[in-house]
Amino acid sequence: MEQLNQTGVENIREDSIVLPPQWIPDRWIISATKGQELVELTSAWPAYGSPGTGPEGLQLELVDVGLGLVTDFFGRDVAGKAVVVHSIPTSGTIINSAARSGAIRRADELGAAAILVVLELPGNLQTAFYDVGTNVPTLSIGSADGAALQKLLTDSSDNNAVKIDVQLEVTMVEGLTTSSVRGEVPASSADAERIVIVAHRDAYFEGASDNASGVATALELMRYFAQVPKSQRIRTIEIIGTPGHHNLARTGHNWLFENRES
Repeated sequence: MEQLNQTGVENIREDSIVLPPQWIPDRWIISATKGQELVELTSAWPAYGSPGTGPEGLQLELVDVGLGLVTDFFGRDVAGKAVVVHSIPTSGTIINSAARSGAIRRADELGAAAILVVLELPGNLQTAFYDVGTNVPTLSIGSADGAALQKLLTDSSDNNAVKIDVQLEVTMVEGLTTSSVRGEVPASSADAERIVIVAHRDAYFEGASDNASGVATALELMRYFAQVPKSQRIRTIEIIGTPGHHNLARTGHNWLFENRES
């Protein structure tokens, strides 16, 4: 609100919104063992909305299904196991081959007890996937951690399988509220065309780019239009800062639809 007030925008107001229960990951630790060898997966990050394991965690056998294509699952029993899927970013880390090819969904449907998605970019990048819609704990890991798992699996045998300990504690927090924020730069005529600029104000991961940069851009656009003399304004420009882009209920999208006439 303070930033918006400084742009010269008029008719600034807040619309209160009651949030549905919010998914919050409280704690996660992922490690793999083979005999006495221990590998901690420090890049692990839960996919948004992923089910948790409970405080007791899961101790599972680990299997690797490559890119997770249909043929990669032929002859592989993944039921009750932790499944590793390797994913190649396409237009970005969130849009990746494991999501587009259905590999994550496939592992889930075939009975995986947990899913680890290796983001195949150099280094050990942490990233957060949006809701992947699985019924089991699902996390992303970096390429270096994926390579460490590959080494353990390459050196393993049926008598010395790689085991993985998955601990992901999740809370659904109730009773939270948020709001949309909006204002406008009115045109010289009351019946002028209206242009609406929307930027979501919440963030889940890497918030500087998603979406603090979008909010900053929207504010500067409004500052620019507010400096135009009213007599020269041929369109009304409205800004809406929405909440809840990054939540399971898509709160901001729903609010925009429900208030589309206002």
